[in-house]
Amino acid sequence: MKKILMLAFTAAILCGFTAYREASGADDVTKAYLMVKECLLNSDSVNAATHAKSLSAELTKWRAKKVNIFMLDTLQRKRSEAIHLANEIAETKNINRQRKNFAKLSEHVWYWMQHQRKPTSIVYRQQCPMTGEIWLSNETAIKNPYYPKNMLTCGNITGSTE
Repeated sequence: MKKILMLAFTAAILCGFTAYREASGADDVTKAYLMVKECLLNSDSVNAATHAKSLSAELTKWRAKKVNIFMLDTLQRKRSEAIHLANEIAETKNINRQRKNFAKLSEHVWYWMQHQRKPTSIVYRQQCPMTGEIWLSNETAIKNPYYPKNMLTCGNITGSTE
């Protein structure tokens, strides 16, 4: 019995402690996230709240796929925090609160994308150099959702899912 346990443990180490789960909905999460970003770009807090509910639902459906077991806890925690932030955006019509929560949400979604199945289209990580806040975009053109009236084109690309 000890030999069998030892062999199983060795096999787990050699296989990288990988857990297999259902495929993630990377594209659905990305689409919902981008809809929230567009609403914030247009300073539309009502529709941002509506799309944040959709984002929360998509994040809730998310399942890890072929993830290193050591990363699984962190990914689950990031997912929980992202769901909480999406719900916070959905529960208020205050555009400034929505943008503040969106900044934190963007960090969690970006982390998730880096450690999960990538979306089928390229997603760019963009950052405002004045505030350090990031957001994700499906285009290279800079459209700052935090300061669309004053600093619409303020920012640069700092990463991509390529």
